[in-house]
This record gives sequence, C-alpha cells and structure tokens, in this order.
Amino acid sequence: ISVAAVKNALRNHYQGTSHDPYTSHNPQEPWRPISVFRTQESHILQVRPKLPQAIGNVEYIAYGMPSLSVYLPYYQGMRHYQPGDDKGTDRASNDSTYWTFRTLQTLVMQDYNAFAPDVQHAWKTFEQQTAKQQYKMEQSYLRLYASHPKEAQRLLQNFEDKTMQNAQTLARRLTNNIITTMTYRTDMKYHFSSTQP
Repeated sequence: ISVAAVKNALRNHYQGTSHDPYTSHNPQEPWRPISVFRTQESHILQVRPKLPQAIGNVEYIAYGMPSLSVYLPYYQGMRHYQPGDDKGTDRASNDSTYWTFRTLQTLVMQDYNAFAPDVQHAWKTFEQQTAKQQYKMEQSYLRLYASHPKEAQRLLQNFEDKTMQNAQTLARRLTNNIITTMTYRTDMKYHFSSTQP
C-alpha cells in the first residue's frame, strides 16, 4: 500500500456522495466521515528497512483536518524542527505551526464549497512536488551517506527546512486569499451608499 493511498483514505468524507457533510452543509449527517474537523493531527508512519534509518523511517504529519491539510514528511534523521513546531495550545497564535494550518482550515469551513477546492488543489500539487523532491533527495543521500555522512545529513536537513518553510508560506498565502475574498463579500453585503438618505 502506498503513502498516497493512505492519505486518500484518511481524507475520506464521502466526497461525491449525498453523505458528504461538508459539501451538503449537514453537520448531523449520520455517516461519520474519516476526515473530521476536530482532528488535531493525522499521522502516517512509513518504515523502509532496506534504507538507512535516517531516510528509511518517515512520519507524515497533517496538522488538523486531513482533507484540508498537507501531509508533511518528517524524517527520522532530521536534527531540528522549524520554529513554531513546538508551539500550539487551544488558543490561536501567530507563532504556531499548528495554528498556521488550523486557521486556514477554519476559514475554509465557513464556505466549504467555495474555498475547499482551491485549498485541496494547492495541497495536492504541493504533495506531488514534494514527493519528487523527496525521491531526488533520497537518491543523493544514498550516494553520500557512507563516504560523506555530514554532507548527507546537511542535505536531509536542508530538504526538511525548505519543505516546512514552503508549506507554511503556502498556507499563509491561501489564508490571505480567503480573507481577501471574505472581506470583499462582507463589503458587498454591507456596502452602504456614501450619500445620506
């Protein structure tokens, strides 16, 4: 079974059927989806014993609701995390990786049909690009790790740092896109004439 297949399963919410509670705006739907908003994190563990542990063991983490999030690869061999990965409580904050993704998801849920398709497309594209970059990084790591272990470690950490930074940058851009749209809609809804009656 592939990592992509597991991601798809964990994102299931009966999409394309009348039992999808998000597109049908039915929080009382009796069929419980796998992907629910209250999810804090979703994890996929990949163990590949034929590879060095540093790259053979990967934990894919999606912060929050899987169907509106991105699965990020955390390799066993990484040495440090991004600032903000160690922050996250039940209070929203700008310095938390978790809340970067959770804020976006909360906004999407205000108009799922309007906002979810763009967000899901963006994350799908990001994951596909990341998978290609992962493959290239792993091939380079395998060429280096026996004779140049420090260089191999640097390669792995650089991949991790860049991937995590790019994911957060994209999450913020998507959040800003939705805020821009919601601001326009609010202005149009309460767009009073500048002249007095």
